[in-house]
Amino acid sequence: MSDTVGSAGDRIRSFVERTEQLDNAIPELTESRKEVFAEAKVEVFDLTILKEIIKLQMQGKDEHETLIDV
Repeated sequence: MSDTVGSAGDRIRSFVERTEQLDNAIPELTESRKEVFAEAKVEVFDLTILKEIIKLQMQGKDEHETLIDV
C-alpha cells in the first residue's frame, strides 16, 4: 500500500514541477512574441491584420489563406 501512496505522491510532484516549469516559461515566450510583432512592425506589416491571421489559423480556418494572399 505504501508503494501506491509513494507512487501517487511522485506523480503529483511531477505534475506540480512540470506546471511550474511551464509557468516560468510564459514570461520568456511572451517577450519572444512581442519581439516577433516588433519585427513585423519594422517591416511595415499591419499588426492588426497579422494578429487576425494568427487568430484564424489557431481556429483552424482556411480563410487565413485568403488573407495571406491579400
